[in-house]
Amino acid sequence: MQKNAPRTCLTGRAITPQSTCDQPVSALAFTGTTLVPVDSQPNPSTSGTGNGLFRIAIGLFLVGLLGIVAIFAVKIFSDTPPGLVLYLFALACPIGFLLAIVYTLRSGRRAR
Repeated sequence: MQKNAPRTCLTGRAITPQSTCDQPVSALAFTGTTLVPVDSQPNPSTSGTGNGLFRIAIGLFLVGLLGIVAIFAVKIFSDTPPGLVLYLFALACPIGFLLAIVYTLRSGRRAR
């Protein structure tokens, strides 16, 4: 390849600094013995509200973990028992875990 030779798109058209390829570049995935084209567009079944469910699940799980840590911190550094609010925050941990399982099961289904 020459040093100053123009690059080309997948369509064979030369790319100059002012131009771009008209067609999007598609990726190829190796499936055993053959290469198959991969759609670069987002999958509507795994994007959108599904990601929202995952973010809510992670948020609740982290809030629950902070509640559990706070309960132990209160017991270590104080003689008073932890308040009801900390126990309610700690309940967010298993709720977030269950929502993450629901998200995983929903997003893992095969598209027909």
